[in-house]
Amino acid sequence: MASSWFSCGILAFALLMSAPSLRADPLNTTYDRYIATGDLMKKATRLLAEGRLKDAKDAFEACVRQVPDHYEAHYFLAQLAYESRDYPAALTQIQIAIHSLGEMARSFDHETAASQKRIAARRAEYQHVLDQIMQQIGGSGACRAATVIDARQSIQALDQEADSSNGGAKPFAIPAAYYFVEGNCLLRLHRNAEAREQYTKAIQIDPKHAESWNNLTYLWFADHDVAKARETLQRAEALGVTLNPALKQAILEAGKKDGAR
Repeated sequence: MASSWFSCGILAFALLMSAPSLRADPLNTTYDRYIATGDLMKKATRLLAEGRLKDAKDAFEACVRQVPDHYEAHYFLAQLAYESRDYPAALTQIQIAIHSLGEMARSFDHETAASQKRIAARRAEYQHVLDQIMQQIGGSGACRAATVIDARQSIQALDQEADSSNGGAKPFAIPAAYYFVEGNCLLRLHRNAEAREQYTKAIQIDPKHAESWNNLTYLWFADHDVAKARETLQRAEALGVTLNPALKQAILEAGKKDGAR
């Protein structure tokens, strides 16, 4: 009996020693550099909400000095520059934000894949220990039952961890708003073809992004491509998106004139 309990203790200890470091969460490791700026970002967004634009700008710039690729800070700086009509600066800021967020997404995907491999390896270790328990401890005693339950619970915890880290979530997906802001900057700089590309990206992410549909339609009309403007208008309305009534009317009137020629 003593020998059985001794064997059980050895295997339980082996199980404990093989325990993985659960919560090897990619989100935590990816966000390490951002955590320290949390209070500063809260302050900056509060100042922005209060209309204290200069103070908000200073706070966002402080975030960037601390974390040069802080995509949220660059996004807000882009908006502030746009509001002050410094469109080249706004464009630079939003492009940095988009690039930084893209890099964050790639890093997250890489870390998620690495985490999945670590979890799979640890699960294999647990399963090996469980197999040893099943082979070396006979009978149906309390020791065997308790240890097997522990091992199975550990494997179950790993399976849950694997599911949570592979749930398909994309926490760093670039929002439609980022491409919309970039499109607006390009529009103001009269780079219409490039602006259309960004509005199109925004619509691909959010098919009902009304502002992007509106500006995309306007650009086709402003470039005297009435047919393309009308087509874009129809695509937007088919999705239930309502565009600027004056723009719609102008496109319809232009279409009638073209048809009368």
